[in-house]
Amino acid sequence: MKVQALVKITSSSDGGTHLTFFRPGLSLPYAALERKHALGVAQKFCSDVAHAQGKDWVAFWSRPDGQVNCPEGAIDLPSDVWVCKLSGNMCHLQAAISTERKAEFFTKCHAPHSKKEAIFKIVESGRYRGFHHVPGRYLCVACEAKGGKKESFFYHYPWEFAELDVALHWSYEEALPRLSAANIPVNRVMCPLCASCCRDLAVQLNPNLAHDLVVVYVEVDLRPR
Repeated sequence: MKVQALVKITSSSDGGTHLTFFRPGLSLPYAALERKHALGVAQKFCSDVAHAQGKDWVAFWSRPDGQVNCPEGAIDLPSDVWVCKLSGNMCHLQAAISTERKAEFFTKCHAPHSKKEAIFKIVESGRYRGFHHVPGRYLCVACEAKGGKKESFFYHYPWEFAELDVALHWSYEEALPRLSAANIPVNRVMCPLCASCCRDLAVQLNPNLAHDLVVVYVEVDLRPR
C-alpha cells in the first residue's frame, strides 16, 4: 500500500539545503547536499521507518479475537472515542463487535433493533470486516470534511500526520485566530492532519511554502507477519 509523510526542504542563505521531518523524528533537521539529495533521503528514511515499524504497529492494533469495527461507528476527535453515527452518542461498545458476544451487542448498541440485526448479520456472515477503520489508523478531520471518497481513506497511520502550526512555523496561540480569520475550522490546528491535507492548508495560508513543503509517498507492505 502507499503511505505518505510531510517533509520540509529549505535553502539557506549560506547555500545549504535543510530537510525537516515532521513525523517521525520530532521535526528532526537534516543537512542535505541539494534538493534532489534531500528528496532521496526523505524517501529512504520514510520507507525505512514504515517498513521497520509498520507491521508491528498493525499487528499490535489488530483484533485477534475476531472483533471488527462497527460500520456505523466514527472516531470523535480530539477526544479520540468512538461515537454512533446513528445517534451521535458515545458508543458503549467502542464500535467493537464480537460475534461471540451477541447478547452484549444487542444490549449496548444504540441502533434501532432492526438496524442492530442488520449490522450483526453482515459482520457474522463475514461480508463486512471493518475495513473503514483499518487497525492502527486515525481520522484526519480535514479528509473527513472533504468527503467524496470511501470513509476508509480518511484514516492514516501515525507517521502520515503533521501539525499545521508546525508546518506554518506559527505558535498554537498565533494559529487559532489566523484560522478563524480565514474561515478555516480551528480543529485543523487542534489535532494533527494527514500530510497532504496539512500541506494544502499550510500553502493556502502561506503560498510561499508551496516549494518548501513536500508530501513524500512510499509503497510498503504492512500486512502483519
